[in-house]
Amino acid sequence: MNVSIHTASLFLQGDEGAIVEVYQRYKALLFFIIATYVHRKEDCEDVYQNTFLKMLDKRNTVLDPANLHAFLCVTAKNE
Repeated sequence: MNVSIHTASLFLQGDEGAIVEVYQRYKALLFFIIATYVHRKEDCEDVYQNTFLKMLDKRNTVLDPANLHAFLCVTAKNE
């Protein structure tokens, strides 16, 4: 599930391939986190998509690529 530090760095830089990889690798975990708060599958999908877009907008706040996992999980939980 975790991506490599290299992929995390590329994600934080806005690399399209890394964004797709992170999106796919973290979908199950983030969907699970969201589903603990939102119980309809359709709503979870919408929240996940919106959450991921917010993550992309705020990715510049992550100073260390090793913190990407925590950033993604906390953002999903807070959404």
